[in-house]
Amino acid sequence: MLNVKKTKVMKTDKTIGPVNITVNNEILETVNKYEYLGSTVTDNGDGKIEIRRRLAIATNKLMSMKLLWKGESAQTKLKILRVYVFTVATYVCETWTMTKAV
Repeated sequence: MLNVKKTKVMKTDKTIGPVNITVNNEILETVNKYEYLGSTVTDNGDGKIEIRRRLAIATNKLMSMKLLWKGESAQTKLKILRVYVFTVATYVCETWTMTKAV
């Protein structure tokens, strides 16, 4: 059974007019972006929002480990950075759209 309250509609073609999809006599909400499996999806396919969001999460993770950085060797710090911070920053990066930055 489809949960109408949790189901949203997003159109990606700007040439199409308003979309009204009705399920059980209820119109589904139309959105410009949504979060799916921890990743933000936008109607224009631009990955900037998701990349900035992921980098902010990774930065917060790095800042939360301040005490861990004191007294550790450079090799240990690099291992921690690769395991805990880089993986957070690049989560679902395979879905990001590659574009030329101006």
